[in-house]
Amino acid sequence: PGTYTEQLTISKNLTIIGSGAKSTIIEAPLVLDTNVLGFTYIVEVNNGAEVTMKGFTIKGPDGADCPDSTGVSVLDGGILNLNYVANKGCTQHAIWIGGPEQIGHATITNTFITDYQDHGVFALGPDATVTMSYNKVVGSSPDVFPVVGIFIVEAKGTITHNEVNNNICNRYLWP
Repeated sequence: PGTYTEQLTISKNLTIIGSGAKSTIIEAPLVLDTNVLGFTYIVEVNNGAEVTMKGFTIKGPDGADCPDSTGVSVLDGGILNLNYVANKGCTQHAIWIGGPEQIGHATITNTFITDYQDHGVFALGPDATVTMSYNKVVGSSPDVFPVVGIFIVEAKGTITHNEVNNNICNRYLWP
């Protein structure tokens, strides 16, 4: 248990287990590096690493100014298994998977995603995949920000048994 103020870049196979979302927190530092997409991030999985994360909160900065920021990025062939995690705090995208010329894969279960200003979960690219089940994806201030709960563009997605609400668009699947 504890609050850990740091930015994590994970490029090797790893399992990270906290003592619960209320007692183990990875909090964004004041200054964050950017990834290959130009986004700042709190946690990034890349280099083909397979990472399992369970039992903690990933927390973005407080406030309303968080442009081009991501709570968790999965790029460069990374594989993320996220289970019993809370992802909250000011981020533009809570979870970003894949991207232009990027491959990412994520399985997200029993996770609470909130406080994002653009997308709760964004999967992009024909080689990106996302599987989501039993999550809560709750937008913040859809009257102020045009938030989208789950946005899948050209990626492959399996989305079942999730609660998605308080978004301007709660689910959008595009080719």
